[in-house]
Amino acid sequence: MLLILIGVFIVGSRFSRLSFDYDKDKKKYIFLSILLFFGVTYGLQFLLGMIFALTGNVAMVSEMATLLVIGFVTLLIGSIAVWLYYRFLEKKWKNETIDAKENDSLLDR
Repeated sequence: MLLILIGVFIVGSRFSRLSFDYDKDKKKYIFLSILLFFGVTYGLQFLLGMIFALTGNVAMVSEMATLLVIGFVTLLIGSIAVWLYYRFLEKKWKNETIDAKENDSLLDR
């Protein structure tokens, strides 16, 4: 649980800084990133639980080691999803600012 809280704090601060750098609504992007993190993490855990239940491997899921592995793997995948979203927004906003600067320079001529 503490690992999740630390992750949420780090994600929020990174998206806050990115939004501030490109003059975007930081509350919206912080909320979307945290929602993405929890959605991917818990959605994947639910999906894996359903797969184990449908294949009859329920006994394997009840082992503590398996639950820990599933938890850490889904946290890792959720973190990767948030990182990819961060990189996508960064690249998109950087291109928008470059295009805006080019348009301004064309108007100055």
